[in-house]
Amino acid sequence: MPSVIKAAWIVFAGLILAGLMIWQPWASPAYERVDTRPGEAAFCMTYKFSVDCGR
Repeated sequence: MPSVIKAAWIVFAGLILAGLMIWQPWASPAYERVDTRPGEAAFCMTYKFSVDCGR
């Protein structure tokens, strides 16, 4: 029985770590200058892999 409990803790810890890798609580939005078209740029909100220029 103790080996089952140990395996359950290992799976639990793995799921917590996988969740943190997806969620990334240390990532925060940033306001950056983004090239929208050749010769044009706008200040947009960026977060992880997304950009929102509010247009």
